[in-house]
Amino acid sequence: MKIVLLNPPMSFEAALGKAKDIGKYTVMIPHGLASMAAVLRENNIRCNVMDAYAENLSIKEIVARISEHKPSIVGISAVTPVINIVHSIASEIKKNNPSVRIVLGGPHPSILPGEVLNDPNVDFVITGEGEYAFLDLARALDKNSDVGSIPGVSYRKSGSTIHNKPATYIKDLDALPPPAYDMLPMDLYTTPPQWSLASPSYQLIATRGCPYACGFCRVGLGEEVRYKSAGRVCDEIEYLIEHHDCKQIVFVDTTFPFNLKHAEQVCNEMISRGLNKKIVWFTSTRVDIVNQHMLDLMYKAGCRLVTFGIESGNQHILDSINKRITLKQAEKAVAMAHKAKINVTASYILGLPGEDRRSILNTIRFAKRLNTLYAQFNIIVPYPGTKVFDYAVRNNLLRHRNWDSYVSLTSLTDLEPPFVAEGLDKEELLGLQRKAYNNYYLSPRLIMKHLKKVIVNREFKKYFTLTRILFDTFK
Repeated sequence: MKIVLLNPPMSFEAALGKAKDIGKYTVMIPHGLASMAAVLRENNIRCNVMDAYAENLSIKEIVARISEHKPSIVGISAVTPVINIVHSIASEIKKNNPSVRIVLGGPHPSILPGEVLNDPNVDFVITGEGEYAFLDLARALDKNSDVGSIPGVSYRKSGSTIHNKPATYIKDLDALPPPAYDMLPMDLYTTPPQWSLASPSYQLIATRGCPYACGFCRVGLGEEVRYKSAGRVCDEIEYLIEHHDCKQIVFVDTTFPFNLKHAEQVCNEMISRGLNKKIVWFTSTRVDIVNQHMLDLMYKAGCRLVTFGIESGNQHILDSINKRITLKQAEKAVAMAHKAKINVTASYILGLPGEDRRSILNTIRFAKRLNTLYAQFNIIVPYPGTKVFDYAVRNNLLRHRNWDSYVSLTSLTDLEPPFVAEGLDKEELLGLQRKAYNNYYLSPRLIMKHLKKVIVNREFKKYFTLTRILFDTFK
């Protein structure tokens, strides 16, 4: 049995529009596939990982490469904006080899397995964490065994769609083998300019799960947070340093730190191994979790940039999306990070339910007052499975289900936003996103901050590209 795991391509021009050039600096490790590949290899199953996103492969090139490998199973990971491309790839694979089994997983198929299985070219869907469900499915297919008892698998049978019971989440992340980095085109991975501190830069996951239930988000890895040990995290960092000359780690956890005790253990392990002298790192966390001691320790361990999901400058909007933070907490967290000498980026969402022009302008003003190094202003995307999606459907405000258009930088593209709050119209919403970037980044004080960062990091080409995009697009 041979398996190919595919990370599908995305059209930067369609998704990013005028900012398409930034796409080449936003190519990150497909950690889910890397972990699945490692589990398959540990169980003596031959597999290859094909990162068509990183290699910018066409559908024709993807099908040709898969034909060369002659797999019996092709597993494809899919987020919402690429699901239509994935269906096209599945169709072409089946035309070339009707007997190959196609298995889809990832956020979108996990939420809408029935809809995905309406495509006759898709044979199975894995919902939730995929490592062991995919392994069990592969073994069953190899033996022509029944798949009905495998948790986390959906499939068609006798004209009906069958959804097996959900798989349990993996409790002990240390029990998983290290990601199969050796199967990936590591030289192609980059970090977005706003997160970039040094190169080469690679992404790493220290935890899985999220207990929060923010209205705009659905984390498909469960509500219980599970942790890699500090030793395991640092082992992976050391591997990336020794084998790929890593200079920066980007933690792509939903929230790290989440548990301060665990984060302290990771930071202290970094320091004891001297990793803080070899790398710098970036992470995402919440304003209601960090304290001054934690931020000071993070700096000592090598953290030089942190991002906070602040989302809105209006308390009533934060409350309506169940963010469970306050504006005062946001101000305090940013101030503490600055005191610890850690730069800050902040993300905001424009056009949430209940928003109007006034509330969005409040968010822009609040963002400017916080004076973070970067601010990202995303237009709300009502992803399936979120409370915002349910709200839009319930109130007849979901404008379409063209999944290709479910992107957040809509004002840069020719795409139609799938949701516009009742207090806004489309042109007003798109104009406010442009205004947010324009007002924020044309501040002389912020320009000086960025000039200093460019000089220190010496990543001139990357920052020139980002600056050109900002000025050309939002002027």
